[in-house]
This record gives sequence, C-alpha cells and structure tokens, in this order.
Amino acid sequence: MADRRDTTTSKARDELERSLIDDLRTIIRIVERDADSTDKRLGISRGQLKALRLIAEQPGIRVTELSAALSLHPSTTSNLLDKLQRRKLIRRRRGGKDQRVVSLQVTAMGRRVATETREDGGALVSALTALPDRDIEDLAESLRSLRDKLDSGGEEF
Repeated sequence: MADRRDTTTSKARDELERSLIDDLRTIIRIVERDADSTDKRLGISRGQLKALRLIAEQPGIRVTELSAALSLHPSTTSNLLDKLQRRKLIRRRRGGKDQRVVSLQVTAMGRRVATETREDGGALVSALTALPDRDIEDLAESLRSLRDKLDSGGEEF
C-alpha cells in the first residue's frame, strides 16, 4: 500500500511541477510582452532603462560602479551611456584631478522617463499589488528558495 501512495504522490508532484513550469513560462512571456511595449513607447531598451533608473537613484554614480551594478563590461556600459546621452537623458561629468573618473547624472528629461516607468510599474507590479499580503510573503519566500537553488549551479540537486 505504501508503494502505491508513493507512486501517486510522485505522479501528483510531477504534474504540479510541470504546471508550475508552464505557469512560470506564461508569466515570463507576459512580463516580456509588457516590457517590449514599454521599450517601444519610450524608445529605449530595458538595459538602458535599468541604467537610467540606477543613475537616477544614485546621482553621481561612476561608470565603473554602474558597470558592476549592471554586470556589464565597461565598454558595453559606455556604449549604452552613449545612447542615453544622445537622447539627452543623462550627462557625464569628468572628475577633478583624475579626468578618467566619469560620474553620471540624469537630466530633467531622464528623471521624467525613470519616474514615469517606475510609477507605471507594468503588468507584473499591478498583479503583485493586487495580491493579499500573505500571498506576497509566501511567493517571495518560495521564489527566493527557487532562485537560491538555481544560483547554486545545481550543486544542491
């Protein structure tokens, strides 16, 4: 009898795992579609928007710090910043004695874009806001656990 219950439990778990994977894929598609819509509306990429938000949150952040925060190579960050600067969303300022040090500031237009997108929040933020507090707490705990297992590189499996 115990073997039959274990098999039934195993099948139910397998079905639940498949359902969760399908749900996660659907959520990812919805969030990406929403982000693509924002990209088109604003005319900047998600990476540029993330950089813009970081610069707005940390006025004077240096390019090297921004590269580290975005996990990008400095030359990639520089190219991204070129695009933001051409759109007049940021300003670069060279340091005093060491002219190699470049700090970053958002322009008034850059601040509006960063603020507008943060207030908008998109579909994911709207859906999370609609969940009860207990569901948010449970979801946060479960997602952290899943993220930690994935971050471990499979060592825990």
